[in-house]
Amino acid sequence: MGGMILCIFYFLFSQELPAQSVDWLVSLDKAQERAVSENKLILADFWAFWCGPCLAMDHQVWNQAPVRSASQRVVPLRLDFDKEFLLNNRYGITEIPAMLILDGYGNKLFHISGYKSVEEMSSVLKSLPSNLKPVYGLIGRSLSSPDSTELIRAIADQYQLLNVPQVSNKYYDEFLASEHRIDEPMTRYRIYSRMALNYHLIGKQGEASDLLEECIENDVESPDRPMQLFLLTKISLLNDDEDQAVEYFELLKSEFPDDKHSTWAAGLFKQE
Repeated sequence: MGGMILCIFYFLFSQELPAQSVDWLVSLDKAQERAVSENKLILADFWAFWCGPCLAMDHQVWNQAPVRSASQRVVPLRLDFDKEFLLNNRYGITEIPAMLILDGYGNKLFHISGYKSVEEMSSVLKSLPSNLKPVYGLIGRSLSSPDSTELIRAIADQYQLLNVPQVSNKYYDEFLASEHRIDEPMTRYRIYSRMALNYHLIGKQGEASDLLEECIENDVESPDRPMQLFLLTKISLLNDDEDQAVEYFELLKSEFPDDKHSTWAAGLFKQE
């Protein structure tokens, strides 16, 4: 019996230990504080000791040099799936592995599910913006001036520039909810136009189309009109409604024959 225990002991401790892993934090509050102070995003890894793919990523992904190097662009955070019930519910975590990209104020930017290879995780991390100072500065100012709706709109614009459409629309919604904006229809339609672009980017074509149609009907002088008609043309083609697409395209060509959006729209039909 004693010999068997020694053999097991030898087997366990003679195995090659994994290389150094990502330097994880374990508190969301501390991760947010560090992210804001360093102008970074947060990589939140929801993990459990019984999760085979999670353990596989520990031995095959998180300890690899390309991933460890790329992780320096973010604040790495590891959360125990079995203990973080509130966060699981808040962020919609129902299965793991799950890796979230959060900003320093807890907004969820991206949700990555399942085992990911070294190449996949490195690519994701390298694609993220490495300096969030412009948007964090605006959010900090808005917290000090909660009645400043223009700051809320500026935050939404900044997230759109960062290609985070779902968070951008969250702030556009907040901007539109301010009561005194209801009496400024032109401002509202400008926001609708930007929200429609965001909806299109995240695949919600119905919501995008509804907003764009309201814009072209009620704000005919909008500088966004060429983009609006182009998007309506594209969305109609995505919905296999070529007749509707042609109608929007003809309107675009007649109103803006020399605009780049007319050229882009013509290219959509060539791809069909």
